[in-house]
Amino acid sequence: MDNMNLKTFSFIAAAVFSGVSLLHLARILFGGNVLIENWEVPMSISIVSFILAAYLAYKGFQLSRSKEK
Repeated sequence: MDNMNLKTFSFIAAAVFSGVSLLHLARILFGGNVLIENWEVPMSISIVSFILAAYLAYKGFQLSRSKEK
């Protein structure tokens, strides 16, 4: 099995972060409730998580498209 290079890793990580950010965006837009045991997760956590995951996805895709090896 070949070793994974930086571009491949960056692309896969960016794709995962894109999925996570889309799930948070869906929760924000459609107002879904998330319950962890008896605690309802505030919408502000999804807002911050959406911004963070979208930024990490953006930077990951940038890194995967860079010309450096």
